[in-house]
Order: sequence, then C-alpha cells, then structure tokens
Amino acid sequence: MRNPSVLFLATVSLVLLLIDFYVFWALRWWVIQNGMSSKTFARVYWSMTVVALVIFYVSAYYGRNFAGQPYSAYLGAFAFILLVSKLFCAVFLLITDFVRVLGYIQEKVMSKPAYMSSRSKFLHSIAAGMAILPFTTFWYGILRNPYRYKLHKIKIPISNLPSGLDGFKIVQVSDIHSGSFTFKEPIQNGIDMINQCQADVICFTGDLVNTVANEIEPYIDMFKSIKAKHGVYSIMGNHDYGDYKRWDTPEERQANAELFIDQHRKLGWKLLLNENRL
Repeated sequence: MRNPSVLFLATVSLVLLLIDFYVFWALRWWVIQNGMSSKTFARVYWSMTVVALVIFYVSAYYGRNFAGQPYSAYLGAFAFILLVSKLFCAVFLLITDFVRVLGYIQEKVMSKPAYMSSRSKFLHSIAAGMAILPFTTFWYGILRNPYRYKLHKIKIPISNLPSGLDGFKIVQVSDIHSGSFTFKEPIQNGIDMINQCQADVICFTGDLVNTVANEIEPYIDMFKSIKAKHGVYSIMGNHDYGDYKRWDTPEERQANAELFIDQHRKLGWKLLLNENRL
C-alpha cells in the first residue's frame, strides 16, 4: 500500500482543523457561561487535538506497520473517538447556528423580536453533552465491555447419532484478539467459564492476535490452562496471517508464521492448517 500524498494529508488536515476551530469556539463560549476556566479548556482541547493529528499522520504514513505496534489500537481509538465526538458536537452546533439565522431573519426581516439567548445556551449545552457522551461511552466500551463474556448453550439434535456420542459437548471460542487486552484479571474469568463447561473438545475458530504472533506471548500461561477431554483445536483467522502488517522482507513474514505455530505448541493447542483430525 502506498503512502498517502501530501495533498491528501493537507486537505484532510484542513477539514479537521476547520471542524476543530468551529467546535472549540462554541464550546469555549459554553465553558465561560458555566464559570469554568477558558484557558484550561483551551490547553486541554488543543493538546488532545494535536495528539490526535500526530496519530493520524503516523498511521497514514506507516500504515500497517503502525497497526502492529504496542497500544496502537488504543492510540487509533483515541483519535477516532475524539473525531466522532467533535462531529456529534458539530452537528448540534450547526443546528444552533441555523436557529440563530432564523432568529435574525425573524428580527430584521419580519420585524419580530428574537428569542435566541436562552435557546442558544440550551443548544450549546446539548452540543457539549453530545461531545462528552460518545467520548466517555466509547472508551468505557473499549476498556471494559471486551471482558463481558457470555456463554450460549445450544443443543443440536442429530439423527442416528451413535450412543457413545450422545451428550458430546463442544465448546467453541473465537476472536481472542490478545493484542487488545489491557487487564489480565478479567481474562481469567473467561477462561474459568470455558473450563467450567467440562467440554469434550474445544474449538478455537480464529483471531488469536490482532496483527503479529508475539501478542499472545504474555498470556500463554493463562490460556494454556484451557483444557478439554479430547483437546483444544485451533484454526487461523484473518488477523492471524500477519496480513495487517507491512513486512520488510518475506523472511520476516515467514518468521512470524513460524512463531505463531510455536505459540500453539506452548499453549498445548492443536493448530489445524488446512487439515482435519479424527
């Protein structure tokens, strides 16, 4: 993938900065109206904006190599969530300005008194709320919701099933994405849920990592405790092939693939590579 052109980056940057200034001046007015420090708000606002722009430039230039770095998912999430929050805010600010224009027309053209002050302040408050709400809820979802594991039990009737397989229990697990973990303790809760099922066989159906094989390394001791009577079988998901990183050489890519296989040996899981087992 080629790096984006300077013109493209400049155009996107200009659009983002226009949105930033639009949102900043409106929120600054709201901050002053509520008796808060406009200087502190300005420092925080523009510091976060600069950090988000740096993340944007780095990710645009380095592409998949940036995605493979530690905490890159959270840096990218920060920039994305900040942008979404400002867009939510900007929509309501546009509504505010539209109402203000209508008020101006009403006052100047139709010779009727404007009634904008209280309504404008109310809409600015909504705009501030629409900036804060997605920012906080997105982060809560990213940091905490990944650990809200759910167990779905499904009975599958099969005609002419041998009596020896009646009640055979298969536990299917997928999308661990170990590169996204921020806490270790909640992971153990999910592992305990799996082991409490007392499965006959466990099938992991892909995406052990986000980008590179060594993401699972800090968690091997935890996940190797997953046990089943007939073993744990695993296949590769799209994130496990290393396609989301731009490798400098084919040898590096091959080394990552070999490391991924070796990690499965450490886990004690049987990795199936276009094969089947009976």
